[in-house]
Amino acid sequence: MTARRRQALRLLTVLLLSPFAAEAGYRALLFVTARSAARPGPVFDVYAVGESTMMGGHTRPKISIPALVAAMFENRIAGRRIVVHMLARAGQPLYAQMIALGEATAFRDRHDPGVMLLYSGHNESGLRGVDDHPVDGSPGWYRGLERWSLLARYVRVSLIVRASPIFRGRQDLGTYEHELRTTIETASTAGLVPVLATAAGNLSGIEPSFGGNDAERARAVVEEALREQQTAGCAATVARCGKRAPEDADVAALLCYEAAKCVQAGSDVAQARRLYWEAVDLDVRKNWGRATPAQNSLVRRLAAEYGIPLVDAVALLEARSPSGILGNELFVDGQHPSLEGQIVLADAFADAVAGAFDVPVARRFATPRDAMAAFGFTTDDESASRVLSASWLMGMAALHPWPEDALALAEAHARAASVLSPDYFTAWFDLAIVQAGRRGGLLRDAGALADLGRWNVFFSAAACVPAADIDEAQQRLGLAGADPDVLERIRSLRARSCRPEGALGRY
Repeated sequence: MTARRRQALRLLTVLLLSPFAAEAGYRALLFVTARSAARPGPVFDVYAVGESTMMGGHTRPKISIPALVAAMFENRIAGRRIVVHMLARAGQPLYAQMIALGEATAFRDRHDPGVMLLYSGHNESGLRGVDDHPVDGSPGWYRGLERWSLLARYVRVSLIVRASPIFRGRQDLGTYEHELRTTIETASTAGLVPVLATAAGNLSGIEPSFGGNDAERARAVVEEALREQQTAGCAATVARCGKRAPEDADVAALLCYEAAKCVQAGSDVAQARRLYWEAVDLDVRKNWGRATPAQNSLVRRLAAEYGIPLVDAVALLEARSPSGILGNELFVDGQHPSLEGQIVLADAFADAVAGAFDVPVARRFATPRDAMAAFGFTTDDESASRVLSASWLMGMAALHPWPEDALALAEAHARAASVLSPDYFTAWFDLAIVQAGRRGGLLRDAGALADLGRWNVFFSAAACVPAADIDEAQQRLGLAGADPDVLERIRSLRARSCRPEGALGRY
């Protein structure tokens, strides 16, 4: 063999072995990390997979769904200390969570029992359609590689987060099914019992998102539909909601939402529920999203196929809703359940754990106040949670043509926060913004939105308005319709701007 051929053979060998070496090195790093983080003594592991709802939404970090579940077993199962591994991250899709679970469980001690609790679905791309039969979820070559390569998963999620979503590939129900299956199988391989949940959102309390460029035209369409309702009833709006061009899906979603409200007011709950879900299916998910019926149907199907516990959050919260339709009674914004709603879900997760391991649930939280007391959730925390919810709703309402219900709910949160903590600058500042948004269209003003973003108003419990900007901000808010007494409170509390409130920060 010539020297050139030997050199080529060595190069080929290196190229063939490099992926395996890289995978081995990555797994070795995970092994060292896992061992350094190992907890002494027998434990019961709870891996929480999902998004901000799993984290507790407006009550995190003090109260979360897995923390409630652990407390319901008094933090011990069969003599083993419960260890909660919070893998959930706000705003993340299931794909990123799938990777986090694989990394976290690659070298866990399988002698320790445990569960994987999954509540995810609001942060996916628009997964519409009907899941009435199995979807062709056969993986592509890279997805097939990811079934055994943790490094391949890490590489792709790094590209998603740091470069561009195009590296994630085409998103459809088949892709989502692959990600769900991989998450379930990763948990099972790690010796965990997977517990799946459908994802419930606020259907009737806030408008769908808006992704169009012509908010004024969309606003005119909605106003016209509402005038028609006054003269001709709901039928015209119901018909209009399904007759829009594909490029007007966001307008169609708003019309379906208004049609559903009209029908619900006439006590036709079944049709209203169908129209609300149609609005979710049409929602373009510009500033926020909700899991679609097809996603939830897929979760139910896979839970049955794998024979694993299911927490049907949609059905459970509908059963607790006075009208039978998901709304403000159990949600603080468009996605996040109230503490009462979180307790309903935690109860169901705890029952699933109890059934899987034949252990009793030691305690229940009868009211949200019970949970607040158990977790040291103070009045300041409660006030901050209200502001966090208001700020989420204001973020949703930015550039929205018709955020009437969203801003009404935001105003209720901001007012409640100002009562709970009268010296809370952000509560009063947010109240003024909401009033200016409702009366003067402030949240459709690009210049105002730039300033509000700079002042940390959106998705945050603590706005930070520099002293040099407060007078100008007050003047702008007053011209847009904020109440004089609210502006006076802002003026008197200006020294308290930029202070963190409670334990909460950002969604």
